[in-house]
Amino acid sequence: YVTQSKHLERDDLVSRRTIAIGVFENNTRQLYNTKVREKLKEVGVIKGAEYKFHVGSLNGQKQFLSLARGEQIVFARNANTLGNKGIFNGELATILKVKAPDQNGHGAVSVLVHKAGGKKEKVVLDFRELAQSKWFNDGIAIDYGYALTAHKLQGATIDHMLVAIEKGIGFELFNVLATRHRHGVSFHTSKELLESVFYEA
Repeated sequence: YVTQSKHLERDDLVSRRTIAIGVFENNTRQLYNTKVREKLKEVGVIKGAEYKFHVGSLNGQKQFLSLARGEQIVFARNANTLGNKGIFNGELATILKVKAPDQNGHGAVSVLVHKAGGKKEKVVLDFRELAQSKWFNDGIAIDYGYALTAHKLQGATIDHMLVAIEKGIGFELFNVLATRHRHGVSFHTSKELLESVFYEA
């Protein structure tokens, strides 16, 4: 992520290509999302003020996500009312602009959605307006989009994929992770795991 951002000569969020780390375990996804965000804030890719937004509800509990300009997010569910023809579960977006939320976490963010077909579309997520719908309160609308599970990536197309090979991944999920890229894919694992997999085979 840092290398890609350094290749840009100016602060051009629109031209940024999508990168994602494909993982098997949800715990790995959360770990990588935290680590990548920390590094991107450190080098100034995620910049400016960071605000806590209400992004949906789970089991009656409001869920919040800290967001800032330059952030990469993933849509956690289909959003048929957003954009020209709706936004689909698993599509990534880059946050272009953040409007500070009120005390309830309801503000607005302008995002550039990286559509599965390769096109890009600017969309405004007005959380105050979204919070009025039943759809918004039946789950989480968005999440951090740096690391994604194979289940989330089904049907998605990402410019560059980094695949973390984990124990128990299995052929089918590995096949999903290995075929989501538009331009390039690389595979990463530990020497110990790689050797054990070969010996088991």
